[in-house]
Parts: sequence; structure tokens; C-alpha cells
Amino acid sequence: MCIDVLAQQQENIMNKKMMLLVAVAITGASINSSHAKGFDQGYVGLEIGKQESSALKSLNNKYCQSGECVDEDTFSFGGLVGFNFNKFVAIEGAAQFAKYDYDFYTARYNSSIPSLYRHKGDVKVTTYSLGPKLQYPVNDIISFFVKPSIAYTKTEAAGESEDSADFMYTLGAEFSLTSYAALRASYESVDTDSIDGSSASLKTMKLGAIFRF
Repeated sequence: MCIDVLAQQQENIMNKKMMLLVAVAITGASINSSHAKGFDQGYVGLEIGKQESSALKSLNNKYCQSGECVDEDTFSFGGLVGFNFNKFVAIEGAAQFAKYDYDFYTARYNSSIPSLYRHKGDVKVTTYSLGPKLQYPVNDIISFFVKPSIAYTKTEAAGESEDSADFMYTLGAEFSLTSYAALRASYESVDTDSIDGSSASLKTMKLGAIFRF
């Protein structure tokens, strides 16, 4: 009798172990499948781009008679971090940095005697954004996305600064190289405030690399 009970207990223990192993195997397969498709996982990325400022373009047209004494566009770089909830929705935060150089002269009058005053320096533009990333996967390699965001932009020049919180939108595409790496191309636009209080439109074309984990 005791032998039968012990045998039954051992059989139950073995069955539970088998069920546990099967559950672990199924869970592992689900996680690997999710990772392979890029779903339900975090990611980080680096981006470089070309940013154009409408405010600095107007400044260049106003003070530069020939050539370009104020950068209308410049190199930008930044990083991002995000999390894919599923294949259609993610949350993403990003930071972007750009610097524009300027060097021009304006006329000043002292006791009716005109003189030239030189303006030389740089304009630093820093943008932080956060928003949902809405994705449409065409296949396992290519997906398109749109990202509406709230952006905080800080513009600094000649010891002055201007902060602004505005709506930003990003359109782009991602091209998976492996289950853990992808390339990204995107276009970004935000209307913010310039140093003098006028409106400035910032438009950026970017290329980047995404690393999933």
C-alpha cells in the first residue's frame, strides 16, 4: 500500500516537473518570437541629421547682402529611447542638439556718426520630445511610423535664451537588419519661439540606428 502511494506521489512529482518544463519552454518560445518580431521590447538609438531654421533663414536674408553670414541649416545629432508595447504602438522619448554660427555687421550711430557693429557667435537649439509612436509593419523588415509629440525647445544666443513647449510631428520608416538592430530615416517638424519672440520653424531630416533589447 505504502509502495503504491509513494509510486503515485513520484508520478505526480514527475508530471508537475514535466508541466513546469513545458511551461518554461512555451514561455521562452513566446519571448523569443516576440523579440524576433521586435514587439514587447525596449530600444535605444542614435541619430544624425540636417536641421533648418526659418528664423535664421530670415536673419540671413535681412543682414547678408551676398553669401551666407548666418547658418540657415546645420548638422544635428541626438539620441532616443523607447518601448514597443506591440507591433502597432510604442512610447518614445528623444533629445536633439544643433548649433548655428553667425557673423554679420549692423550699423550703429553715436552722435550721428555711423559705425559698424559686428555680431559673431552661435545659436544653440536643444529639443526634448516625448510621445506615442504609431507603427505600421509592412513585413518583417520594413515598417512606417508617425509620432505626434510634445516638444520642449530651448534656444540660446548672445547670453539670452527662449524656452517653448510645442507640438511636434515625426514621419519615418525603419528597416530591420536583425531582430535586434534596425536603420531609421525620418522627417521632423516643430514650430517654436525664437530669441526675439518670433515664430521659428525647425525642420530636420534624420538618419539613425536602433538597437533593441
